[in-house]
Amino acid sequence: MTDDPKPDAPADDKKATPPWGTDADFNPEKAWNLIQALRGDKTTLTAERDGLKQKVDAAEAATLTEAQRLERERDDAVKNGTTTATELAKARAALKYGLAEDDLDLLGSGTPDEIAARAERLAARLSTAPQADPLLGKPKESLPRGGGDPDTEVDETDPAKLAAAIPRSGW
Repeated sequence: MTDDPKPDAPADDKKATPPWGTDADFNPEKAWNLIQALRGDKTTLTAERDGLKQKVDAAEAATLTEAQRLERERDDAVKNGTTTATELAKARAALKYGLAEDDLDLLGSGTPDEIAARAERLAARLSTAPQADPLLGKPKESLPRGGGDPDTEVDETDPAKLAAAIPRSGW
């Protein structure tokens, strides 16, 4: 191939002759009709091209979206299966080694064997740990607790009556 940018251009640099021949042969009405017809063809073909492009894009999007949806569903199913298996392994280990529900998060994740091994170690540590006094660190009262026996009658609490009951000396 040649590097000529316009292969249809004449080889010489002289003025090219128009497609209608000489200027004397030029028919403006015929040229205008040709221009209008070409513009109409261009509009029709552009609209047809745009419509086909939209259909192709929609088909690609539907196919791509379906593939992405299926991939996402697969990933979610794998994740849910892994999470469920881990939770089941934790529950079995807690039941086997007598761990409380609060201790389940200490078991972490991994294979059922790894979880069971951690549960066994945790249960061993909890059984050998000294039992903490629930009141440890809380101050102890040195005064006797207030309040009376609910079966006894309530003493007089009216200040005027209490004042009248005080013996008076004649000072």
